[in-house]
Amino acid sequence: MNKEIKELVKNCGKLVFHVLILMGLIAFLIAVIVRCF
Repeated sequence: MNKEIKELVKNCGKLVFHVLILMGLIAFLIAVIVRCF
C-alpha cells in the first residue's frame, strides 16, 4: 500500500515538472512573439 502511494506521488511529481517546463516554454514563446510585433 505504502509503495503504491510513493509511486503515485513520484508520477504526479514528474507530471507537474513536465507541465511547468511546458508552461515556461509557452510563456517564453509568447514573450518573443510580443517583442517581435
